[in-house]
Amino acid sequence: MKIKKFHSFTYDPEDLEVKEILTKYGPDFTKLKIKFVPEIQNGWAGDWDAETNTIKIHKDLDDVDKYGVIIHEFIEMMVTSLMGIPGYPHPDYDQKTHGERNQMAHDLANETEKRILELANIKWAEHEKRVNKVRNKKAKK
Repeated sequence: MKIKKFHSFTYDPEDLEVKEILTKYGPDFTKLKIKFVPEIQNGWAGDWDAETNTIKIHKDLDDVDKYGVIIHEFIEMMVTSLMGIPGYPHPDYDQKTHGERNQMAHDLANETEKRILELANIKWAEHEKRVNKVRNKKAKK
């Protein structure tokens, strides 16, 4: 199997004091939870909540796809926290201020999720197709 290199990008971080940021916005690892839920805000397959220290994953995903989405959300949570971006729904989160850096964290998480699944011989296009089936899926009442 030929391993492809990660795409590289540059990021010029702001002058941030990481310890101060993590105290204010970082997740509490002693309380980190993963919940499988019937519906995710904005129709996503996964998300993380900074206020409850919870990674939320759509319960209707196949097991292998849950692994991928959990990896994605965990990486996104770590990177945004280190970048000083308060996680949604934190009241300090502002799309205008944080959106571009948040997108960079999302792209890195997506690339990592893709590469890890490919190492496990899971086709990315098939994973995305299955994940897209649960997007915008509402819980049955």
